[in-house]
Amino acid sequence: MGAFKDNIERSWSDEELEDIERQKMEYYRSFLDLGHDKRLFVKVDDKLPRRVIGPHTIMSFTTEWRAYLMTVWGASEEHGKSSTMEAGWLPEMSRDAEGAKIDPSNADGLYKGPSRGHVQPRYAQLIGMPRGYGYGASMGAWILDYLTNWGGEWCFVLHSNMQYRSPALTGDVTHLDGEVVDMNYDDPSGPIATVKVVMTNQDASVMASGQAEVRLPSQD
Repeated sequence: MGAFKDNIERSWSDEELEDIERQKMEYYRSFLDLGHDKRLFVKVDDKLPRRVIGPHTIMSFTTEWRAYLMTVWGASEEHGKSSTMEAGWLPEMSRDAEGAKIDPSNADGLYKGPSRGHVQPRYAQLIGMPRGYGYGASMGAWILDYLTNWGGEWCFVLHSNMQYRSPALTGDVTHLDGEVVDMNYDDPSGPIATVKVVMTNQDASVMASGQAEVRLPSQD
């Protein structure tokens, strides 16, 4: 609970923010310039371009969460009794399924439930976070998006095994770096690249790391 007690939100100068935006544009061009072409001739030791995300804000965490179809009211339905309380969850971080039959916000998650700490500092601090944070699905989505941006529309992420180490907090900037560590040409559907991914913040603290297998297109 005290791991983040001394973590103060970072302030960025105008010059630093301008440089962050420049790095973002360089990253976008790295795969948009590929257009609809296939990414061919990939080899071991190839470096993926660095991706910069942030600085994170309550607004960015909220819009990312709302991008998931499962967060649309009425888009999904739970069956059976919730096990969150049996798993040791706090009442403040659990959904009210009965109340949601009248007011859907009671099961929204972001308003009332397990995700509210991401965007409500009061509940972030209740579970030991200093302020709004991104974790879990958000970090996983950043990694998958990073891999597919690099591979292009002809690629397919077969498997991703990432270990989460530390969350992204409001005010933080996230860096994604990747490297091809293995190539397998035995699959008839196309070469498979094993890509090592490391996610860090502005202080070079590791937030997540692991490897993924990406099937790339053949030349045919």
